[in-house]
Amino acid sequence: KISDTKLDYLKDLFESQNKITVIKNMARISELKETTTGIVVTGIIVPAIGVATLISYTTQEIDNYCANIKNTIDLEKKVFNKVVSLDAQMQENYHQQCEVSLKDKVKKGLKKLQTAKK
Repeated sequence: KISDTKLDYLKDLFESQNKITVIKNMARISELKETTTGIVVTGIIVPAIGVATLISYTTQEIDNYCANIKNTIDLEKKVFNKVVSLDAQMQENYHQQCEVSLKDKVKKGLKKLQTAKK
């Protein structure tokens, strides 16, 4: 059985390292969303198929970052019976960025772009 001291040390280690990783992932998600939304709204001089491909790639990348954060959350719940590296604000941010998805917003923007080109 693991001693309380070792468990506390492990918890602190998880918390500090995972928090940094999650913060970086959330920043990258926000950056990707801003870029994608900007491309959809402005319709930069890219053929519609290019925009669709870019959005698909970006959405997959966002999904990967979200999956990494979810894996962190799931692992911490298994090990500590709670999330230790995301405070309440970070958990809300994760929910907004990853669970209340950008996909619908991007799809609407892409439809507007395709409609405008017709």
